[in-house]
Amino acid sequence: MSDLDAWGLHVVSSLVMHYPLRKLELPLSFDQLSIIPELSKGLLLPLEYLKLETDADDDMNVLLFPPDLRVPKLKSIFIIGNLDIRGIFSAAPWKQICNFHLDTLTNPSFCLDILRQCHSLITCHLYVDSEAEITNPNDEIILPNLQTLYIRFHDDGDANPFQRLLTLPCVTSINFECFYDPILCDPLLLSKMIHRSNDMPSLTTLSISRSETPIDLGRLLQDAPSLEELSVTNGRLNNKARLGIAMGTLGPRLQKIFSNLEHEANGILCMVESRQQNVKMGLLADTHVSLLKYVSVKCRKVIDGALPALQTRIHKLQKAGVDVQVFSM
Repeated sequence: MSDLDAWGLHVVSSLVMHYPLRKLELPLSFDQLSIIPELSKGLLLPLEYLKLETDADDDMNVLLFPPDLRVPKLKSIFIIGNLDIRGIFSAAPWKQICNFHLDTLTNPSFCLDILRQCHSLITCHLYVDSEAEITNPNDEIILPNLQTLYIRFHDDGDANPFQRLLTLPCVTSINFECFYDPILCDPLLLSKMIHRSNDMPSLTTLSISRSETPIDLGRLLQDAPSLEELSVTNGRLNNKARLGIAMGTLGPRLQKIFSNLEHEANGILCMVESRQQNVKMGLLADTHVSLLKYVSVKCRKVIDGALPALQTRIHKLQKAGVDVQVFSM
């Protein structure tokens, strides 16, 4: 539905007032946000899915959940834009929320409160602001059903409080992202979170944007052998990790890997070539080792004389179906 004019607002209000809606999606400009208090007077009792999107400016917070709003059957919430979500816990029974997407800049303490309340979460997307001090207690937050966790940090992002408190035994995808500044992401806390979550046996995708501390990709693949896609901007592959990947003893399910930290080009290509050859020729003890499909690793500049041979090897891998991208300085 496109932005609503006055007639459209009247139609929506009438629908909510007179018909038991189970799903409601509304893109609203700032001057149309007055419909929200009106909706609270309607028959929202059957509503299970709510998506509101606004272009409101940063200094124009609008209260999304008035004190008298009750949505007892709500299971999925998608909030996009600058909306004031205070009162959110009193409007819906949070133990039954399954899908929560909050693209509104929110302090970390409140985000942790949301996670603490929502025991039934399956997917969660948060937009987290910086905060000098986390005010939450240090109690463990167990989300037994969560499959997808996406946290986008604004400035000076700190993933450590989330890594320190969350236990995610069924998670399949984790993404820590920050567009500008590097984020604080302690590799030891990340490892502890994985082990605390029964080694995350279903984790197939892990993505971490530029972190202040380089992260050992070999350790991650050892901690979470189910990984199929691993993208860590400051990820490091040492000789032992490259050999393990080549032999299939490390990251046996791995298909895609990305790092923007400088490596040696020949070592990366040898890893890919050996892995592909070992799998195709059945030389590995584990017959379920996956072929690599995408390898993007930044590499140091090579001398001009060595470049043609490297390019030939890259073209050969690409022809065999591997998307290999080796960046040079």
